[in-house]
Amino acid sequence: MKQLTHILALLLLCASMPALAGNIPWDSLSPQEQQTLQRLHDRWEQLPTQRQEKLRAGARRWSQLEPAQKEQLRQRREWFRSLPPEQRQQLKQRWSEMSPEQRQQLRQRLLR
Repeated sequence: MKQLTHILALLLLCASMPALAGNIPWDSLSPQEQQTLQRLHDRWEQLPTQRQEKLRAGARRWSQLEPAQKEQLRQRREWFRSLPPEQRQQLKQRWSEMSPEQRQQLRQRLLR
């Protein structure tokens, strides 16, 4: 019984590790990631860790794109920002309901 209690305590500790790890320090980002995320520098430390991780992953994906693909995405971002708020919200909702595989397929289609 005592061993089971120790195992459960260890499992709970491991499950809470990401929360204990805290934010990703700005200085731990690569120079390329810092350049891509520069506009967030002043508020980076206040962002939740999960958001930082997503932004970092996006910066890594961005760095792997060809210049033409980056330009295409910039244009799509501008198009998205020009939409009425209700329409942007609908698109965000649809995106959140997609599986990771569906999102990846859509990304690939949009980068052609």
